[in-house]
Amino acid sequence: MRSHFLEFMSCPYCGSEFKFQVVIDKNGEDVIFGCINCECSEFPVVEGILILKAGPLSRHVVKLVKERKTREAAIHCFGWEDFQNLYASYVPFRFSYKVQSALARVLSFSGYHELFRENSKVYKNYSDKRLPFCDVLGKGTFDIYLRNRFSTFSFWSSYAFLPLLKTKQGRILDLSCGAGHGSFVVSKYVETDVHCCADSGYRLLFLARKYFAQKAEFVCLDANNPLPFKARTFDTILMSDAFHYVYARASLAREMERAIRPGGLILLTHLHNSLVDNGAAGYPLSPKAYAALFSREIAPKIMPEKAVVESFLIQNKLDLQELYSDDELKSSNAVILMATSDPSVFKLYDRADHDFLSLKNHLVINPLYEIHEKNDSVLLVRSPAYERSSSFEDYHPFTKEYLPAECEIGKKFVRGRKVDLAGLERADELMKRFVAINVPENYFQ
Repeated sequence: MRSHFLEFMSCPYCGSEFKFQVVIDKNGEDVIFGCINCECSEFPVVEGILILKAGPLSRHVVKLVKERKTREAAIHCFGWEDFQNLYASYVPFRFSYKVQSALARVLSFSGYHELFRENSKVYKNYSDKRLPFCDVLGKGTFDIYLRNRFSTFSFWSSYAFLPLLKTKQGRILDLSCGAGHGSFVVSKYVETDVHCCADSGYRLLFLARKYFAQKAEFVCLDANNPLPFKARTFDTILMSDAFHYVYARASLAREMERAIRPGGLILLTHLHNSLVDNGAAGYPLSPKAYAALFSREIAPKIMPEKAVVESFLIQNKLDLQELYSDDELKSSNAVILMATSDPSVFKLYDRADHDFLSLKNHLVINPLYEIHEKNDSVLLVRSPAYERSSSFEDYHPFTKEYLPAECEIGKKFVRGRKVDLAGLERADELMKRFVAINVPENYFQ
């Protein structure tokens, strides 16, 4: 994290300003390990990620960083939730630090060493510079989701809104960024003065920093608390497939309005609709209730996600003037909310795919496709595992309908999973159908 970024921040607990107290390791202007402080507390920077979480575990990680035990500090961050439960159970806030230290010794009899060993292995795996993103992931449901994130319907609106995002640029907050797929899109297509990626999960931020948005600032925070940013800091605040997982949605909406500049943009994509069944609902609201969270001054507009994405993919447009009926919104599996006091953005954007198709520097064959070599070509066949799964459809049959079942490409354009579409007339079509996808350089082997 770069020290100048602290100029835009304030403590979410006491509201005072931050300053660096200790810097242990730097790479140019980027602080890799260190500690910041404010009027009320100290917080660690571990592997370039600022962790703004209070409690005994945070204090312990600060202590490890100051003692230059950076590897131990990082291992605790990788298993933050599990370690936090142990520290919260055995090291209560009300005790002095000496008493806390004494009580902490019992952790060795409570699974502490086992936790440390497990997370040590994870940290070693995630830190291996030789491993591409997909090889770092495991085989669980969430790992499969991350591996195929670029191929899911819920993600495609990220491309649809590129024409709008390019009109704002400036400072962007990518809130609840996850492993960084959306952050990658922002970093590659939108010119930013400041790009901040924030999430509650340290492991996910580690992946985002390593693979997807190396030049961004990274903050580990709890979005249920006040945002740790000064008023009127950002030109754009983005949040994708996450707002409905925050319990304090009303306070977060107010915090977004506080942190946005006049005329800035708040864009929340893939909001679960409480009026429609959802297998991973979180804390969803109705479309009307989502809109009611924001003030009229920033004119919240609700759109059916499916209509926006289909308009982008099929009609090549982003129409922010279109009005939708209550029935259309109420029946939508997911909706999109955009809010801004700038009326000029509510217009029709033609050729909406222009920016999306402009970047072809690192294309690969979508991992959902198996590759079968023929004489002078390769046949791409949608994986049978995908055919049997509903998880990739994001509750929208359009996903499976839109991704072609088979596709044939000249062998000279394919090397392993990497694709060089220069000179191929169908290049744009393959990208638009997500047969070939643009990914970070170290996404696949």
